Amino acid sequence: TIYALSRRHDVTVREIIRANHLKPPYLLYPGQKLKSSGTGLHVVRKGDTIYSLSRKYRVDMTSFARLNRLKRPFILSIGQKLKVPGGIVPRTRRAALPPPPPRSGKGFMWPVKGPLLSSYGPKAKGYHNDGINIAAKTGSYVRAAESGVVVHAGRKIKGFGQLILLRHSNGWITAYAHNSVILIKKGQSVKRGQAIARVGSSGGVKRPQLHFEMRKGARAVNPVKYLS
Repeated sequence: TIYALSRRHDVTVREIIRANHLKPPYLLYPGQKLKSSGTGLHVVRKGDTIYSLSRKYRVDMTSFARLNRLKRPFILSIGQKLKVPGGIVPRTRRAALPPPPPRSGKGFMWPVKGPLLSSYGPKAKGYHNDGINIAAKTGSYVRAAESGVVVHAGRKIKGFGQLILLRHSNGWITAYAHNSVILIKKGQSVKRGQAIARVGSSGGVKRPQLHFEMRKGARAVNPVKYLS
């Protein structure tokens, strides 16, 4: 996740987001190349060598050694902090998750019932809502819009509170934010209509609601056009 990379490489989440023009909910993909502004740091772990780090950060050994004033034979100590040339963050690796189950064939359903608080699209002051916000009573069930597998369940993305991301077949992702309680866990397969969370107001919103997004790959789409 963006949060994990920021902690690992001693750069802020905002720096990584800005340098890579990422948009909420900041999904990362295997093999994706990310850059951070400025020079990052790497804390030496057991097994690290100048060679392995140069491969990891895609820089030559000479530049790495010169930046950190290292001399041959380039012996590293666990806990030693090394500067990373160019602030490059290594390719992201994601723990293996089961493939999403087949979709139900019934289409995407509304995850909660309630009036729209905010629709998809551009808003005042240059803000763009990449999803929709639906008002609902605190504690009411949030249901999976389609059958899928849980790829994220937790609080690590700022502003979304308790967030769930489901991956569906054919490259679809759905996001469910501001929950009060999460009822499923990462890696779990869920069925269309299954209760996955309870409505809340986590993430700094003023009233109970669900922020819901649909993405085809990394591209956000208007959920209203696909929900039935």
